[in-house]
Amino acid sequence: MSFPDHQELSKGWWKTRGSHWTSQLRNEVVKHRNIGHHWNFNTEQKNLLQTYHDANQLSLECLNSDCNVSRKVRQEIEDSLLLPIEVIEQQFPSQRRQETQ
Repeated sequence: MSFPDHQELSKGWWKTRGSHWTSQLRNEVVKHRNIGHHWNFNTEQKNLLQTYHDANQLSLECLNSDCNVSRKVRQEIEDSLLLPIEVIEQQFPSQRRQETQ
């Protein structure tokens, strides 16, 4: 008589319980980490997010190139990447964007 090995047991468990476990894990991650939501962005929102991503990617590529930027400025840029504009304006009040009147 042979007993199933660990891999066979794992496959069986995954087939019978994996979907439910994955769903529970996702729910806990959403609940405790506020991530994993189904955002249902429309096309315009997706395009804006892509533009935002591309701009941040370009900023990083420029910072990682042989650019002539002081360490302080480089650090400020790195620290502010991906932050909401309101947070950036609070952290760097002297650099507030000029509002058009």
